[in-house]
Amino acid sequence: DGNCGFRTIAVSIGKPEECWPEIRKIIYNELCIRKSHYVQLFPEKEKEYNEMLYITQWEAGSCSKDHWMSMPSFGYTIANAFQQPVHYFSKYTSLTFLPDNIPLNRNTSIAFAYILERQHFIAIKLKPNVPVPPIISGWEDICSEKSKLWKNLFVERIAHFKKGCEEEYKYLEKENLEYALV
Repeated sequence: DGNCGFRTIAVSIGKPEECWPEIRKIIYNELCIRKSHYVQLFPEKEKEYNEMLYITQWEAGSCSKDHWMSMPSFGYTIANAFQQPVHYFSKYTSLTFLPDNIPLNRNTSIAFAYILERQHFIAIKLKPNVPVPPIISGWEDICSEKSKLWKNLFVERIAHFKKGCEEEYKYLEKENLEYALV
């Protein structure tokens, strides 16, 4: 129905998926409270900020594509609004978003994936210490001093993720080379 991105967040924070309108409102409020921060972060500044506000302003039933959650645009906003790390997985881009103005806490991570072929977000429950994607570039440049400790939780897990990606790339490279020789 076009609300799957917001439904996955609801499920990830322990709420029923039907709470997606509440999730949209929480993200909308975060955007409004820290407008200057987000305008500065987005590559398209005010334009992208206004698009995100528009996307979050939907409350009733199925929505058209122009109200779908988009990633990575919403990553920081989700992490800050819910004061939790966000691990986003997709076929082409997998990233971790950490709160940039929240001190370290015991909140578990929000994890979800985007299935490109179905244009659908799904919630994921990660096992403890499973590898996670790298932190989005530039996070350390924008985070407050009180937020910097978040990174320590994920250094080893990110290293394992990167190592797994490198091994997969080498495997695929080898497979392609062998096919070329046949």
